Amino acid sequence: MAEEEIELSDEAPKSSKKNIIVFGLVGLLLLGGGIGGTLFFLGGESTDAGVDVEAEAEVEKEVERKEAIYISLKPSFTVNFQSGGGARFLQIDLQAMTRDEDVLKQVHLHMPVIRDALVMLFSSKTSKELSNREGKQKLQADTLAAIQEILERETGSTGVEQVYFTSFVMQ
Repeated sequence: MAEEEIELSDEAPKSSKKNIIVFGLVGLLLLGGGIGGTLFFLGGESTDAGVDVEAEAEVEKEVERKEAIYISLKPSFTVNFQSGGGARFLQIDLQAMTRDEDVLKQVHLHMPVIRDALVMLFSSKTSKELSNREGKQKLQADTLAAIQEILERETGSTGVEQVYFTSFVMQ
């Protein structure tokens, strides 16, 4: 029995050493996997793709730094439209927003085409369509789309980010 106890005590340290080695290797693998995963998700992309990501980030920062430029489309737009109760009119003051000085110049250059398209758009609406908030918001979206379409066709870039009705009168 004494011999058996001695043999068991000899084997016990061997198995605890094996356990330490196994747990140590597992720990190193987990640590390596964690570091590798972190590097992958935080930008461990290839250098070519990293350059593209950095370039895109620079462009986004440049756009964020530019201030908004507001373009007043003067004079006011005044159009007639037919309503169930007879002729009525709509008068709108409009401002367009961009962040690029070149777009400002292009809007002024193509103002006759833009105004024509907007007069046609505004006069195609009815008082019923524009009597609620949703109708006005749809007209605002349609106005932006019309301006962007003209600029895209004439210059190759939409340029205008938003339009604002600064006055909206229906009678």
